[in-house]
Amino acid sequence: MTKKKEFFSIFVLIVLFFITVNWTIVSGLFAETMKAVSPVIIGLGLAYITNIVMEFYERHYFPGSAKPIVKKSRRAVCLILALLSLIAVVALVIALVVPKFVECVKILITKIPGVVNDLLYNEKLIKLLPESIYDKMLETVLNFNIADYYPKLREFLKNGIGNGSGIMGGLSSTFSKIATAVIGIVFSIYMLATKDMLKRHTHLLARKYIPFNVRKTVYGFIRVLDGSFHSYIVAQCTEAVILGSLCAVGMLILRLPYALMVGAFIAFTALIPIVGGWIGAVVGMVMVFSQDAKNALIFLVFFIVLQQIENKLIYPKVVGTSVGLPGVYVFTAVTVGGTLFGVLGMLMAVPLTAAIYSVLKKDVHSSGHTILPVKAK
Repeated sequence: MTKKKEFFSIFVLIVLFFITVNWTIVSGLFAETMKAVSPVIIGLGLAYITNIVMEFYERHYFPGSAKPIVKKSRRAVCLILALLSLIAVVALVIALVVPKFVECVKILITKIPGVVNDLLYNEKLIKLLPESIYDKMLETVLNFNIADYYPKLREFLKNGIGNGSGIMGGLSSTFSKIATAVIGIVFSIYMLATKDMLKRHTHLLARKYIPFNVRKTVYGFIRVLDGSFHSYIVAQCTEAVILGSLCAVGMLILRLPYALMVGAFIAFTALIPIVGGWIGAVVGMVMVFSQDAKNALIFLVFFIVLQQIENKLIYPKVVGTSVGLPGVYVFTAVTVGGTLFGVLGMLMAVPLTAAIYSVLKKDVHSSGHTILPVKAK
């Protein structure tokens, strides 16, 4: 080992020791840093997703034309078309689902008094509960008055204004998140509009300050990572459309209400791996329940069966095959990523694992080995 490597190893050990000893300070500093750069991270993610759609339009925007006006307008026109396409998808899902969902909630609210009345005077419930407990429950329900809770609500609002929690704290946090999202969107648009310039500047800096061998390795990994993320996003969208379509078709066959709307919403929420479909299913169950409790139970059983088929067959096949990752690694990546970093971890874990798997597979094969099992002769 050369002196340079020895010095580097000692330096790394010192840094790791410092981080371990001062973990509270370091973790707090990291959290504040991530909070500060969150608009940039959001912008990068939105720019990457939008760029996939934009590249599609760029390939079809007068591809053989050499006219200067076409070349100059290609980036702006395709960027606008990509943004409008994404906005249209979100707006369509909202227009389909939100009005009907609000209507269903209103129907449920109007049904609640009747359901409570039937429950309170149900003969089986009266016989099942002790008389003292039943009388107490009946007295509580009959004497319920929402006006009695107004003082508590005022106190909650007052405390919220004083210490930054409660309603005012929630509003402040909401506005902060909205501002972060808006800044991220604006940042992503700037990135996409000037992506050629940013790419050129990055390449010039890399050539100036990074050695050729290191640069070659980094560029290779970035290409693999880009391919994995691109394939994963396309596959995730495909899988979501398949799940939503199967849900809508199944509901139509079972003659359940709101089939197309529930299918569209489940397709939208299914963009979140594994758990996204269940988020849509909860909304769908509320909508179906507003019409008939029996149908809601049928929908729940149907969706559980559909989710098992999706988890065991569709998701590993569509997503795993697309990113070149075996199904068992897909589930492992989603589970570990979701446990450590929540929804963002689920979204990032699969393509990142696929990229590492691809690099390791290539490296192992180049050394004359194989990571695939050898068949016995």
